[in-house]
Parts: sequence; C-alpha cells; structure tokens
Amino acid sequence: MLHNVSFLQAALPVVRHHHERWDGKGYPDRLRGEWIPKPARLFAVIDVYDALTSDRPYRSAMTHEEAVGILRRDSDTHFDPDMVIAFEELIAEQGRMQDAVRALMGIRPSTTREDTSITASA
Repeated sequence: MLHNVSFLQAALPVVRHHHERWDGKGYPDRLRGEWIPKPARLFAVIDVYDALTSDRPYRSAMTHEEAVGILRRDSDTHFDPDMVIAFEELIAEQGRMQDAVRALMGIRPSTTREDTSITASA
C-alpha cells in the first residue's frame, strides 16, 4: 500500500520490521539483532511504550514507570538494549525541556513524566 507513496519510501523498512525482535523471534522476516534496521528497532520501543501507556478497552494505561520496567525487562530479547537506553534518555530530555519551558512561563514543574502537557498551575 505504501510502496506507491514516494515521500514515505524511507519509512518502509520501519513499517515492515518494527515487529521484529532482537532475539529473532519476531515477524515478518525473523530478523535478529543488527539485521533489523535501526529506525525499526527504535520505533518498536516507542510503539510498545505507547501501547502500554494508553488506555485499552480491556485494561487501563500503565504508568510511565511500569512501562519502562517492561521495556527494561524485555531488553535484549524483544528490544535492542541500546534503543531502550536511547528511548529513556529521550524521555528524560523531553521532561527537562518541558520543565525549562514551564519555568520560563512561571508554571510549576511537573512532578511526573506522564504529564506531557504544559498547563497553568492552580
């Protein structure tokens, strides 16, 4: 379906391979380790984090800490360990940037990483 959309060509390996697993037990091609394209490895972590921290009809969203715990637990089997570390660093940097913007706007800093919006304090 995406093969005919020229501006999405670079994203095709991500779409195809983000369900591959670091240990080779994923799909569609059962790639393992470094054979999985790097962007697909990072997207796999992001996709699972988003799924875990989102409400589903069959369960409530997990907290950031719970989701990161699962990513860490499955690091080196399901996920590239370096990508889990990179994702955690990105989330931490996002929090620091949001806190800096809040400070500039005179808004109290967030006390949790789940709070990704910038809202005025009561």
